Amino acid sequence: MGERVLLPEEVDRIRMTNKGKQREERASRDWCFLHSLSKSIYSFTV
Repeated sequence: MGERVLLPEEVDRIRMTNKGKQREERASRDWCFLHSLSKSIYSFTV
C-alpha cells in the first residue's frame, strides 16, 4: 500500500489548525502594536 490519502475532513482540520496558528500570530502582533501605541499615548498625555 502506498501513502495514505487524506480524507476531506482531515484536510479541513489541518487547514483550520494552520489558519488558527496564523490568526494567533497576527493577534499577538496586533496586541504588541496596540500595547506600544497605548504606552506612547500614555507617556504623551502624562
